Amino acid sequence: MHSERQHIIDAKKPALRTNRRQDSVAQMGSYIYVRDILRKYVPKSPLPEKATQIDPSVLETTYRLSSNVNGMHTVSSINKLDICNYFSFGDLLSSFLDTYAGHPSIRKQKDMLKLEPNSPVRVFKTLTINDYDTSGNPVQETLRTHESFHNRKRTEYGVFKDGASEDVEVYGNVKMFFTVDFQHEQLRLCLAQRMRSLDTEHKTGLEVVTPAYNYNYKGAFISRIEDIKRSIWIIPDFDAYNIRSVDGYHSKSAYLVNTDTDIHSWINSKGKIHDLADREYVDTTTQDFCDKPTTNEENVDNPTQDFGEGSSDESAGTQVYIGDVVEADDT
Repeated sequence: MHSERQHIIDAKKPALRTNRRQDSVAQMGSYIYVRDILRKYVPKSPLPEKATQIDPSVLETTYRLSSNVNGMHTVSSINKLDICNYFSFGDLLSSFLDTYAGHPSIRKQKDMLKLEPNSPVRVFKTLTINDYDTSGNPVQETLRTHESFHNRKRTEYGVFKDGASEDVEVYGNVKMFFTVDFQHEQLRLCLAQRMRSLDTEHKTGLEVVTPAYNYNYKGAFISRIEDIKRSIWIIPDFDAYNIRSVDGYHSKSAYLVNTDTDIHSWINSKGKIHDLADREYVDTTTQDFCDKPTTNEENVDNPTQDFGEGSSDESAGTQVYIGDVVEADDT
């Protein structure tokens, strides 16, 4: 065999086994002699069987924060940002920390655990999620909170776990990634705007959502970045004025959830076509879709007579008409 691959096996790899000082040809021949004997008489170890299940410990989802915002940030300074115009960031953070510490039954703000107003906060703009699809292939997703992209407003959304249940999901417009130190632990958190689903059927079949401004803290919430399951594509509905107001829904704040860009769409999306019982299916035949010739009333019962090359096939209980094509006049 005269090929580069065979040349690598016969010459290049054996040459790497020599000391390149003495008789290299004899050293190469000795190596090839021992190699061929081992290949011939030593049985090969069987290859391990391919795993049919994915090991969750090996395919663990990882999260990485980057694009650190320079400067000294505190709870008090973040409360003055534009993203916190309609709610108190300090109160929202206290509510989250109190629930995180295991005191969800406390209702009064003064009794909740909280950080001091001058407590340091590290702010980040980018979150990278290293995940895996259902086949075990690595998938990397990035969520950014940059205010603009090529001089255009940027808004990105994520799918969050709602509580301890894996099945309950919440859409959120990510506003800020940050870390705080709480009870000798560094928490990696995300500030987001909740999007609530509307009981409105769009003409495209896509789910319609709107900002949940009628929720506590105007719909803003804080979540651990580990509770972000994946990113999702949500776009404004520019044709919203054609949709009637339902459930207090304002047409100018309608957004559509595009699940086609979701890597898990085949297992996460719910179909909108109803399942029918067997007795509800309507059977059709080829005859239902064929145009019967009506120019000759005498041949209605037997349409294949006197119609050129027309023929009938009734072996399967259907009729197929052939040759009823009218050719255009050359004139």
